[in-house]
Amino acid sequence: MHNITRKVALAHNDPDFDQVEVRRAELPRWVQVPVGLFLGLFMLLCLGGVAALVFSSNEKAPIAAPVLGVVLLFPSLWALAKCVRLITGRKTKGGLLGPRALRTIGWLFLAFPVGGLFTGYIRENPMLSVYQAICDVGIFVGLRGLASVRERRMVTQAEELEARIRLKRFREDAGKTPQELAVFLHDSVPAYYDLEDHNGDLYKTVSLGELEAICSAIGIRSHRLFADEAASEPSISPQDLISRVKSHLGETVVTVGEFEDRVGYFEDRVGYVIGSSLKDVSEVMDWNVDCLRSVCRELGVDWRKALP
Repeated sequence: MHNITRKVALAHNDPDFDQVEVRRAELPRWVQVPVGLFLGLFMLLCLGGVAALVFSSNEKAPIAAPVLGVVLLFPSLWALAKCVRLITGRKTKGGLLGPRALRTIGWLFLAFPVGGLFTGYIRENPMLSVYQAICDVGIFVGLRGLASVRERRMVTQAEELEARIRLKRFREDAGKTPQELAVFLHDSVPAYYDLEDHNGDLYKTVSLGELEAICSAIGIRSHRLFADEAASEPSISPQDLISRVKSHLGETVVTVGEFEDRVGYFEDRVGYVIGSSLKDVSEVMDWNVDCLRSVCRELGVDWRKALP
């Protein structure tokens, strides 16, 4: 087990706020990949069984079988997504599938009841087909809604390109090598190169704490990666940000769960990031930039001012 300890100051202007120690533990890649492959194949078999329950006719349990299939569908997809993350090794907070993929899958679900009109399935199973059609339409609507939420969070490719070009320029100006900065990314040099070479990685695959540590090592504040040099200094600390979230919840009479659904980001380990961050401000530093952007969008504030 590889343990990495990093200390980050959560508020530069708050002397009363102690540094917080964050410990992370990860399995080595040679363990993650085989486990992900084995469990992924198992989950594909499970999904085949779930599909049989949902879409096949069961004379002994015409209603219970498809209901059970629908109930099992979502946890099976969730587990399969975790297997994909184990295999790829990517920290994809904010969703495994993009808006286009979600819409495509949604249309596939909508095609099932349409196909039933031409195959004779609806004539043979009128009651069951109506139930399945309602489920398919519900999944279609849900996936399109999720796609719209994620689409609002997306940044343009030009913004992503500009951010990683700035990172490379600042690193070179500081005389630092990727190997020196990889220490903040679990000693993974390829992970650091991804930040400079792949659009979107600065927004999705690195936490705010890791990003702050990298920027501190090259002598800049992290907002410089996402804003012009003339932009004002960040003025919203993690404590202030969480206070604004709490005020927003009280003023709008929105529950934490509803706010989390609007933001759309959930923690890989347990539960949602917003609810846990309300209890422990230090967990804000585990958010990624995309998560911060979504929270600030709901609050109506400039997310760049909330960067550490």
